[in-house]
Amino acid sequence: ENMSRIYTIKRFPGAWNGEPVNIVSEQRWRRVRPCSSCGAVTKEIIALPCSDILCRGCHWELQTPGQASLCPRDGCAFTESQIQYLKTPVEDALELLVKCP
Repeated sequence: ENMSRIYTIKRFPGAWNGEPVNIVSEQRWRRVRPCSSCGAVTKEIIALPCSDILCRGCHWELQTPGQASLCPRDGCAFTESQIQYLKTPVEDALELLVKCP
């Protein structure tokens, strides 16, 4: 995983809530999966069949009723029945070591 990218931590109590940060704790980072589209680290994530992850906001933007959606990173088509709703462990997100960009 490329840790030099800027990520945003969102919707975790006590976290940086929307502030851009550089992740510097590689061990915890392996258990936290950012959105493949916007880079947000959120509590609720959507796992696509292609193994990419979306936050709820990006997933909502991709939805077209009655049609397959496309992964914004690799163009893989998916339907609602093919995705998994997962949660990022709060303790992993809150214990990330970060630094301001």
